[in-house]
Amino acid sequence: MNNRVWLPRGLPSGWVVLSHIAMGAVPGLIQVVFNGMGLRGFRTWALTGSVYSLCIGLPCWQFLPQVMRALADRSLVTRVAAGAGFFAVFGVAGCFVANLILLVCGLMSMRAFGSIFWWTLRVSLAITFSFGTLTLTIAVLKAKLDETTEELHRQQIAEERHSKILAEARYASLESRVHPHFLFNTLNSISALIRENPAEAERMVERLSVLLRYSLDSERAGLVPLADELRVVREYLAIEQVRFGARLRYRLDAEEAAASRLVPALSVQTLVENSVKYAVGAARGGAEIVITARLEGGLMKVEVSDDGPGFDPAVSLKPGHGLDLLRRRLESLFGAAALLQVNAANGRTSVAFQVTAA
Repeated sequence: MNNRVWLPRGLPSGWVVLSHIAMGAVPGLIQVVFNGMGLRGFRTWALTGSVYSLCIGLPCWQFLPQVMRALADRSLVTRVAAGAGFFAVFGVAGCFVANLILLVCGLMSMRAFGSIFWWTLRVSLAITFSFGTLTLTIAVLKAKLDETTEELHRQQIAEERHSKILAEARYASLESRVHPHFLFNTLNSISALIRENPAEAERMVERLSVLLRYSLDSERAGLVPLADELRVVREYLAIEQVRFGARLRYRLDAEEAAASRLVPALSVQTLVENSVKYAVGAARGGAEIVITARLEGGLMKVEVSDDGPGFDPAVSLKPGHGLDLLRRRLESLFGAAALLQVNAANGRTSVAFQVTAA
């Protein structure tokens, strides 16, 4: 967290000087109100008080922000101790300079200099520490309030960004389900199965229903157990296998310990759809899709690979496309720990993502 201390900054110097003069005139007003002092006495007290206020207050105003900024990363105890020492030094030095000015101006005699200095020093230090403590307290509270407000604002922006990305992913997934090509092929498969295998046709309708419901519920789900994601992936592949037949071959190899770990909804589904599109659908002989999930040192890696002709990562990672949406969702949910990689080696193309094993 940024340990900033807020202090008044940016005011015109004239207003700063006038504010210190006004504070210095307060003792004169007190004497007028409670002791019935005349105008001449008021001028003397006001002038004297203003000299002390300017000699002590202006240096504090000028240098205290710099000291606090220099100590912004230190502990609260260190900053409080530094502030106390700062007030003590400038209180003593300012009081001594103010007495010298009054001596030069003839408002104080040399004989009385010592006794007046010690008396005014005690008063000046008391006032300096009182106002200084109040100022620093307000400054720290204001800094905490600003930090809390900024943190809430950052969280709100992050939540809105994640909601937007998730909504885009849900829309993309739902769009792929109701896309005429996919939907018509699925309905045609169901139609062909009604006469030949009514039970399987009914099962196909149930699978399609599961896919549509999962796509609609994904916005609410956010993170889901890997087992739920793989269950939907199996339903999707079963539908596509009716369409592609022997051209679509797949196997799942997920560690048992990884089944309960959380992944973004539709994350594995997105990778599998990518392989079906660019591997199975693009090759005459089809392709084999392998889905693996492993836990490695506090991280979970999910990989979908195929032995198809491959694809251009630059196309699938274009803004708005499935892999780009997945990459943005991973970054939004897991930050720097998230990773999405596309690799091609030994005749296989793989897309993998890595997240913390929550």
